[in-house]
Amino acid sequence: MIIYISGKYTAPDRLKTLENIMYAEKFAIKVWETGHFAFCPHLNTRLFEDKCKIVPDEYVKADLMFLERCDGILMIPNWKDSPGAKIEHEFAKVNGIPIYYDVRDIPCPTT
Repeated sequence: MIIYISGKYTAPDRLKTLENIMYAEKFAIKVWETGHFAFCPHLNTRLFEDKCKIVPDEYVKADLMFLERCDGILMIPNWKDSPGAKIEHEFAKVNGIPIYYDVRDIPCPTT
């Protein structure tokens, strides 16, 4: 399965944003280690806000397009502090995408 990693990205300063990216990465690695594939938007557009001149809503729009193609979403512990993650959570709920709150809840992959 492809599991989308959802959690807080933006922070008041660059260092805290980097901490959020690295935090999400840890969960992506855990998902990979379970035998699933992780899509982590934090890594996909890492620090693009410094390099790419688009508005934050465009990132959310693109992320939802990725999420739509995933088999599940993992809500990492800091997700409730993120407006974007809350949007992703609601999108998953409305579209019937399985929502997981712990890596251990993701079903074992079948081969």
